Amino acid sequence: MGNFAKLGLKKDIVDVLSKLNYKKSFEVQDEIIPLAMQGKNVVFTSRTGSGKTLAYLLGFLGKINNKLGTQMVVLVPTRELCIQVGKEIKKIGDLLGINVGMLYGGRDVPGDYRTLSKKNQIIVGTPGRLLLHVDEKKLKVGEVKYLVYDESDQMFDNGFYD
Repeated sequence: MGNFAKLGLKKDIVDVLSKLNYKKSFEVQDEIIPLAMQGKNVVFTSRTGSGKTLAYLLGFLGKINNKLGTQMVVLVPTRELCIQVGKEIKKIGDLLGINVGMLYGGRDVPGDYRTLSKKNQIIVGTPGRLLLHVDEKKLKVGEVKYLVYDESDQMFDNGFYD
């Protein structure tokens, strides 16, 4: 286990992690965060519970501008994972003034419109629902700088290859 402060994260991010009781970084975070902070494309696998979500989030978080619209999209295969990942990101985002929206199937589309009416810097969503809103031009992805495929193997298994 490492130390978040030694990874080169901004002080406000390290302070938020401390406030949320994230004391030590995991191995996957020690490896991935510096690469993401350098703007590298990163592909990695890691077991469940190893800290993957924080690894990619923290690597990009310092570059998110809370005055702009959607800059990061996290694509997840299922509604359950969308809610889980979205809540995790939202805990940190809320304390940094970064808005996080979640878009997933299984709920009424008007609920999505409420989400999309806010200026969300990070959107977590499932493929079908994200495509729906991109096609309807409700979600503008032209300013997105960071695209994360979380659990991409499961997306392929679920038939989202196309």
